[in-house]
Amino acid sequence: MDQTVSCCQPFGPVIADGPNTLLERGAELTALSAQLDGARAASGSVALLEAPAGHGKTALLRVLRAEAAERGFKTLTATGAPLERDFAFGIVRQLFDAELHTADADRRARLFAGAAGLAEAVFASVHTHESPDPAHSTLYGLYWLAATLAAEQPLLIVVDDAHWADA
Repeated sequence: MDQTVSCCQPFGPVIADGPNTLLERGAELTALSAQLDGARAASGSVALLEAPAGHGKTALLRVLRAEAAERGFKTLTATGAPLERDFAFGIVRQLFDAELHTADADRRARLFAGAAGLAEAVFASVHTHESPDPAHSTLYGLYWLAATLAAEQPLLIVVDDAHWADA
């Protein structure tokens, strides 16, 4: 169930308390919560939050991450910025670096086993003159890295301001 969620509904209930209080976002949070239900049932999906600047997309993502954490999801997060456009795989590195840097050698070997190994060069600590090839094989490897993490526990990947990512 891939969908675009509009962040500009005119009416709705108050959601949550404290720093995660949102007004008029019941429909959006219900739709995102349903996607978390689907992910827990091994039916992954993609949601795109679309609205002008200042309309609460980041706040919705903050509440989504909190709900996912309460449900036992591993959450990988990245935030795009203008500098990301010139930094190959910058968003990808933000998403996976913390997970990979805290992994011991055995876990890292498990994460990069099989086809996921095709993406290992993206995370190399020593870079050669060759930059990681954005070819199909690298993207395929990143898919399998994410799939391996999702096999360990439900996985939520959140990219805020994705429009700043490199090609």
